[in-house]
Amino acid sequence: MKITFKLFENLASTHTIEFYIDLPNMTFAEIKKVAFENKTRTKDKTYTDEGYLFVRMSQGVVLKVGDFDTTRAYLKINPRILVEKDFSYLGIFNASQENIEKMYSRSNELVGNYIKGFKLEDAVLCRVDLCLNIESDDPSSTEEQIRCLKRCDPRRDYELYQFDPSQKNYIEKNRHSFSLCSKHYKLTVYDKIFEREERDVLPTQAPNALLRVEFSLQDEDAIAYYAPLEESALACDVLFWLGKNSGNIIAKRLRSLVGDGYHFPLQTLLNMIEGQKGIKEKTKRRMRSLVETFSLCTNGEQASRMFFLELPKKVDRSRYYTKLRRKFSDMGVNIVPLSANWKRPLPSLTKIVDEILENGEWVFSCDDSY
Repeated sequence: MKITFKLFENLASTHTIEFYIDLPNMTFAEIKKVAFENKTRTKDKTYTDEGYLFVRMSQGVVLKVGDFDTTRAYLKINPRILVEKDFSYLGIFNASQENIEKMYSRSNELVGNYIKGFKLEDAVLCRVDLCLNIESDDPSSTEEQIRCLKRCDPRRDYELYQFDPSQKNYIEKNRHSFSLCSKHYKLTVYDKIFEREERDVLPTQAPNALLRVEFSLQDEDAIAYYAPLEESALACDVLFWLGKNSGNIIAKRLRSLVGDGYHFPLQTLLNMIEGQKGIKEKTKRRMRSLVETFSLCTNGEQASRMFFLELPKKVDRSRYYTKLRRKFSDMGVNIVPLSANWKRPLPSLTKIVDEILENGEWVFSCDDSY
């Protein structure tokens, strides 16, 4: 059996972009008045909620204005819709210099209808979602990838996010998505085909399987960290740099947060550990215990804490755990075993992204040679 993986539209770039701007010369009441006057002659959806004015523009822009001491406006942009007029929601924005210029020009035109003299050039860039879509010909591998991600053991400053019972169809949504959140960042992986089908807007040109990977830089500090340009660099230059480097940034964060290598069935993993040369029997025993614990637990944090309890108190548990994880990595193994119904190896999401970025299209042969 073979699975072909490639980037949808051969693109790794950006998606949702946000800015904010303070408006000392215009009051909240003035902007609200203009907004509701425009409501009668545009398709924009205008409303107020909890002290904010919202204007949802059909061109892929959301204007949010806060009623505080200084009026502050937030601008959330779907540049794919704004610039390319593409409402399919499958692809991502090609952050070329030409497209970024179009985004600025169109934003100024639209928001200028509500805020006099508005210039996106004066706004502060405060969120950028780095994105790529992995297209494959095997939908079942997409579901297994997400299942394995849910059992990874990320850094302790990240928390697993899940849809809660108050949200419609939350069980299925959780089964088809994975999300880790921290103070400055958010990693999200989800089945794009499921998401579009749930909304009943799946385009006819959609591939068999499409896995969306997003790494969101959620404030100015995060953006500055991942776009190491001069402090005086313009936001448009930052957007271009991030778009060009998004694939490598995503690959690096996946490796750090969810591991790399290949996933294997549990018994295959146990056999591989047994066959390792130059490793003490005590170490092999603990490696076996570690993968068995990961196979039993629903998430990696729970698995690692359970494993820590097995180690002697005199051992530096965190250091020992990291050492064992490194041994698995050296074997080309991801510590999360496959589910019982998967009998062949499967590359980790990190491995898939690495191979695609290096080779363009990657054909993975799911044989039994391991």
